[in-house]
Parts: sequence; C-alpha cells; structure tokens
Amino acid sequence: MEGRKTLLTIETLNAFLKSCKQRVGEYGTKRPNLKFVMGNCTADMDSVVGSTLLAYQLSLQYQKSYIPVINTSREELPARIEINHLLETCKVSSEDLIFWPEVYPTIKEISDTSDEPFIVLFDHCILETEKEYLSPFVELIVDHHVTSEKTPQNCEKQIELIGSATTFVAERFLNMTDFQINEKLSTLMGSPILIDCINFPESLKGTRWKEKDLAIYNSLATQSDPKLDDEYFDILNAIKFDEEKNIALGLQQNLRKDYKKFLVNGKMIGYSAILAPIEKVIRAAEPEFEDTLKGYYETQDLSALLLLSNFWDSDKKQCREILVYSPEEALNETIFAALDKGGCEMKKKSLSNPSSNMLFSQQGNVKFSRKQVEPLVRKVFEEI
Repeated sequence: MEGRKTLLTIETLNAFLKSCKQRVGEYGTKRPNLKFVMGNCTADMDSVVGSTLLAYQLSLQYQKSYIPVINTSREELPARIEINHLLETCKVSSEDLIFWPEVYPTIKEISDTSDEPFIVLFDHCILETEKEYLSPFVELIVDHHVTSEKTPQNCEKQIELIGSATTFVAERFLNMTDFQINEKLSTLMGSPILIDCINFPESLKGTRWKEKDLAIYNSLATQSDPKLDDEYFDILNAIKFDEEKNIALGLQQNLRKDYKKFLVNGKMIGYSAILAPIEKVIRAAEPEFEDTLKGYYETQDLSALLLLSNFWDSDKKQCREILVYSPEEALNETIFAALDKGGCEMKKKSLSNPSSNMLFSQQGNVKFSRKQVEPLVRKVFEEI
C-alpha cells in the first residue's frame, strides 16, 4: 500500500526560505554545512523562481541545506515587475529571499577554506568573469543554454535546450514519490514555464518551447490556483510588458535589469534586454541618452553594447529591435552585417538624434532573442 505523501505548499516554502536565511546568519558562529543554488545574473522569472524551488527540492531530496541565491542585489528586485506580481499573488515571502551581495562573504569564505563542491548553477552554465573562482566548487548544473569550454566540467549536469529551465525543476518535484505540491505552488512553478514558452504557440515549437516543457506545464496546470491558462498568461504577460512601467524605470535601470556580458577574445560584449520600444526609451531619457549609454558602456568596460528590445505593438504583434553601440563605427557595421546574415533580418531605422556611435534596426525575425543573437556577435569578435 502506497504511503501518504507530504503536501508541499507556499507555507512550507516560506518556512524553508526563513530557515535558509537563519542558517546563513548562523554561519559566522555555528558553521553549518551549506550549499548554494545560484540563478543567472539577469534574475528573470525563470532564474528567480527556478533557483528558489530547485534549492527547496534538493534540500528535500538530500536532507541538506541548499540555499537559494538571487544573483543580483535586493535593490534590483522592484524593477522585475512581473516577478513581484507573481510573488505577491502566490504569497511568497520576498523578505526572506537571499541575494548575492548578502551571501557573497559566506560563499567566498567557504571557497577559501574548503575543497568540497558546494555550488549549483541554475539557468546558466558559464560563470560570470568575477565568479569564475567558483568553477572548481560546482557540483551540479541545471540549465537550458548552450555549453562552452568555460562550462565547469567535473560535476553532474542536467542540460538540455528546452524552453524553460524551471521545467527541469517541476519535473523533479513531480517525480518525487514522498511529496506532493499543492495548487498555489503549482502556479508558482508553472508561471516561468508559461512566460518563457510564450504560452506555447505552435509557430514557436522547437525554438521557444519543446514537448518536455508542454508536458510538464500541462501536469502543473491541472492542479493550479490561480489557474494556469490563457487568461492568466495574458495578465502576467501584460504586466511584464507594461510599456509605461518599463519606460518609467529609466534608462539606467533598463540597462541593468536584464543584462548579460560575455568575454570573447579578450573583449567584453554587453547585452541589455529592454521590454519597450527603444525610441520611446530614448525620448524619455533625452537629452542625456547617449551620455548615459556611454557611461554604462565605459563602466562595464565594454567593446560593444547591444540593446535588444522586445515588445508588442498596438495590433498585438511581437516586435524586436536592436541598437548596437560602440565608438567604432566600422565595428558597429560589422556587427550589424553579421546579425543580418545570421538570420535576424535587420532593417535599419533612423533615430531622432542620430549618432555615428549607434546603429538602430528593426528585427524582421522575432524568433531571434539574445540566445540566438549572442553567438552571431561572438563570431565577429572571435574573428577580429
């Protein structure tokens, strides 16, 4: 006879988060054995929710202290409009979330004094340059991105090019024989999958979502509250792409909030994903737009900065734009040509205040996100 399963709820998740914060606080005196689950530095919904839930799942499975780490600062969370809405809807205790700056001293001390692996990478498989010292300490990678020679090698890996990394986490929970997730936890778990897979349009099958994503999502949707359905997606997506709220964040916040950088051939390339039309962001930031862009470019020590906008127009048609910025006009042209040849279908547009340091284009192929754009730009720098 099958035993009764333990029910996992938002309340049990919040208790777990509170206990994690307590264990981190105790490290200076009691030295508990801690492991850390780190999402990627964009801290998008997939990364924030997925890393939190993966830490919970691993803690339950192995009866060890896996601490979820939001890989940004606490001050950056309010800019994640849709994440805040989800946390409030599902009643997750955001005050008990742990952010990278808050736990960095502990992680650094452990890496300086231990030889044992204690890091789990979630939703990324390449450490940021400033965190590469953690590579020997990675014990597990759970991710849906392309690997490279910089991906830590001597560890367990669960890597597959699917739509959402949280699909792996949900699958782990659903396969646990001693535990059962309740309706609200199902909604929390299913939301990043729904958003990352853009509600599973048939036209994006194979690129933005795979059969595994859909199968796991359907399992969650049957037991969700609020119900994971078309109406829920429309609400969450509208909040994420609220043009007025995203523009109101200001240029600096928009540059930071979904930012990734990659080192290629000794050159750093930055990518800022922006959820509003670039021209409107520019108008809101004028007359300081180019100065702010230049300042960010210099602060990040970049060789090129790409702004990748993604939004829906008044006809509910998805639009993407790319702005390439660097002081080298010839480099901008080379990047532009590589993106066009690589399949982005670049359509050059004029800016209200044109500059030789910028090239601006509508992107004809909206299937190309940062995940597809980055390898094309990488190739340019590999050949320089």
